[in-house]
Amino acid sequence: PDLALAAEVERALNERGIAAAGIGADGPRLAGAVPGEGPGQGPGAGPGAGPDVVHVGTLPRFKGLEYERVLIAGLSDRVPLTRPLLYMVATRARESLMIFWEGEPSHLLASESAGPLPVNNA
Repeated sequence: PDLALAAEVERALNERGIAAAGIGADGPRLAGAVPGEGPGQGPGAGPGAGPDVVHVGTLPRFKGLEYERVLIAGLSDRVPLTRPLLYMVATRARESLMIFWEGEPSHLLASESAGPLPVNNA
């Protein structure tokens, strides 16, 4: 997503009682959090770094971070995306990766050997 969509998703999650933190240049930050006043020490230990917080951001913001679960939403051919960027974001997941799209999935999600992805229209 772009910055505006990431901010909208973060706001919507927080409004529904799901703690969400936007990812900035210095890592995840909860809305209204004061830098340097979060739990823990060191990079990424500030406000928004807790295990029960959903981190929301544009794809490049996740470089160098690692998560138990990663969800990539809105992945379609309408979104400019390169294979290296998709690979970088997908490899942030240690346990599980979920990818969602609207309309036709990005051509980057199909491989020549596997063919197109199955689509569940349920």
